[in-house]
Amino acid sequence: MPEISPEWTSPGYIASLWHVLLIGGGVIGFIYILAQRERWAGLPPPEVRAWRIGWLDMGLLFCLLFMWSLAAGSITGRLLPLGEDPAHSLLAWRTALDGMVLQAGMILVFFGFWLSQPYEHRLPFSSEPMPGSAALGKALLYFLAFMPARYLLELAWMATLTQLDKLGLPLPMEPQLVTGFFNRNSPPLAFVSLVLLAVIVAPIVEELVFRAGLYRFLKARLGTHGAMIASAGVFALLHGNLLSAPTLMLLGIALCLAYESGGNIKVPIIMHAVFNMNSVLLIVLQTA
Repeated sequence: MPEISPEWTSPGYIASLWHVLLIGGGVIGFIYILAQRERWAGLPPPEVRAWRIGWLDMGLLFCLLFMWSLAAGSITGRLLPLGEDPAHSLLAWRTALDGMVLQAGMILVFFGFWLSQPYEHRLPFSSEPMPGSAALGKALLYFLAFMPARYLLELAWMATLTQLDKLGLPLPMEPQLVTGFFNRNSPPLAFVSLVLLAVIVAPIVEELVFRAGLYRFLKARLGTHGAMIASAGVFALLHGNLLSAPTLMLLGIALCLAYESGGNIKVPIIMHAVFNMNSVLLIVLQTA
């Protein structure tokens, strides 16, 4: 049998091939979505119901979330102090702990707030029932359709940042802190904890807060498209990273579209999980 070139099995080659497959699948997925919309034109689409609570109520929710984000850092600092010049393994554990405490508090705050609302304002997060398999298929379809636009946007954004740097207007270009711990130098259990945080915990919490919460609230005031853009902007801004901000805003819009496509919160949750899983996979391949 002919020998397989070592270059073909190198992490860099596999990552490049994966990018190509995602772009090809994304073009097919985008065309399929357009064809499906044409096919079902004239029929009433599933619609995510707007959340008609007051501005003060939504302001209170995000004030509580912000206060928890400050408190979470203080709590984890006491549970696992870093000291001076902490080791990479300790930083990995602290990052995992920070994420878990933050996300746990966010979901408790959100559900506590939702349950405190009058019964008529406690709308279900999904307006249409959907089996898990159907939600998975729709989420994968919208994830693939999103990827080509993501690559184009990231190329344009990197070119913009490079030109600004040449003009003497450098902007911070550091990746998100957590991405530095998805490598072989992190303790195995900390690595697994970070993966579970990224692929399971964060998608559930963030989709409930930003799509089932903020997006539905803004939809009652700004309409569907305005709410998609505004909620996606807040979603990107609160991640606090300039380098990934355009990608996260585009992702936020795509998640809203996925939510509206099926009227079920499971679709954006799964799509968000697949996006994060793909990101982790590529980071691992590129740092292997």
